[in-house]
Amino acid sequence: MDLFPKNWEEWRACATVGQFIVVVIALFYARRQLREVTRSRSLTATMQLLHEIGTPDLRKARTYVLERLKPISHDLSNVSEEELDMIRSIAVAYDRVGVMVEQHFISEKVLFDFQQDEIEQTWQKIKPVIKHYQTDKGRPNYCRHFEDLATKWLPEMKRKHG
Repeated sequence: MDLFPKNWEEWRACATVGQFIVVVIALFYARRQLREVTRSRSLTATMQLLHEIGTPDLRKARTYVLERLKPISHDLSNVSEEELDMIRSIAVAYDRVGVMVEQHFISEKVLFDFQQDEIEQTWQKIKPVIKHYQTDKGRPNYCRHFEDLATKWLPEMKRKHG
């Protein structure tokens, strides 16, 4: 049995096998690199998420809205300007989170496990304000991503993950 090919056809066959091995190794390396890039992007997006919803002012505003804010009517007559500022800051922060979910920048499962109750409760409390801006103020896209997060994404995640 000879170690080296005897003719050009055998050399070509060896070269083809060698190319196949190199391609397979390159594919495994590319897969590993893709996994690392995805993890890095996910970490960056998670840090952005925590920044969006975790600032001290926003945490205070969320606590106030969820625990002390009285129910809001559609005309907003019972809402002070200070309360409106807090509501708008929360709505915009969750709107940005909705954009991150829509663009698949963050793990939906992590967000669901971490924020499902707050998303649902916050939406229920401030929905009249958002609807006011969308309809009465002529801004139909105002916090649309937050609305989608609460009314479409959240029910779908509840179906998937209970």
